[in-house]
Amino acid sequence: MDACLWLLDHGMEADRIYWIIPRDAWWMDRAKLQFTSEYFDESIGFMTDQMEVLSEAQSVDDLCERFEARNVSFRIDPTVKPTMSGTIGELHARQIKTVVRGRVGSISKGEMRLDYGSVTMPADTLYIDCSARGIPQKPTVTIFEGTRITLQWVKAVRPTFSAALIGYVAAHYQDNDRKRQLCTPMSPPREPFDWLRMLAISLENHKQWAGEPELQRWIVALRLDPATSLPGLVSDDDGSAKALLVRYRQAAQAGAANLATLLEAARS
Repeated sequence: MDACLWLLDHGMEADRIYWIIPRDAWWMDRAKLQFTSEYFDESIGFMTDQMEVLSEAQSVDDLCERFEARNVSFRIDPTVKPTMSGTIGELHARQIKTVVRGRVGSISKGEMRLDYGSVTMPADTLYIDCSARGIPQKPTVTIFEGTRITLQWVKAVRPTFSAALIGYVAAHYQDNDRKRQLCTPMSPPREPFDWLRMLAISLENHKQWAGEPELQRWIVALRLDPATSLPGLVSDDDGSAKALLVRYRQAAQAGAANLATLLEAARS
């Protein structure tokens, strides 16, 4: 998607772009994930909507549909059911109408072969290969094993924060068992169910961090996780912002309570 957005931003007409999509995904709107004071309502509102939907959902499919209805996530084509948990994108990618679904096997002049057949292409087509997986999904391993440290995510979609926190824990804690309790690893999501699994681990890690006052103060002051520090910027006289934070905290409790039920239902 980012390659398509770059082309659009640099003047390429949308009808000249062929977008090859092997699997459709659910996307989150980048405009709602800025986590600065200027975007306080959008960012905290997004988190609140997300947790409120989580508290109401009856299944993974129901969760995805409710996310879409509340503008928490979107899909490129409303008639196609996504099978992937996507990442951050932008709605104006929908300008591109020539979407080819399938996995590319080979390319030759004037033809693109896919897993289901071939597509005739203009002879002078420029192909941009975006098939490499930026954040590969790998099985998790214990982060602290003897003297070895294996860097992995310990908070959802926060790789740099995760690395910093692992470094802090390695420098300030001696007991490997406690280190592991503070740093349960997770893999990036690939399917909608993976998002639930990732969130459950992230919430449990947050619970562990909250029990360590010095660690919690360090997290709040860290610029790598603005979502945590942003609430602290709200002034006492900002009634609407404080009301939104109250709503978010209530939603987070209700969402976390329903998360285990959704995970169990999805596994059965």
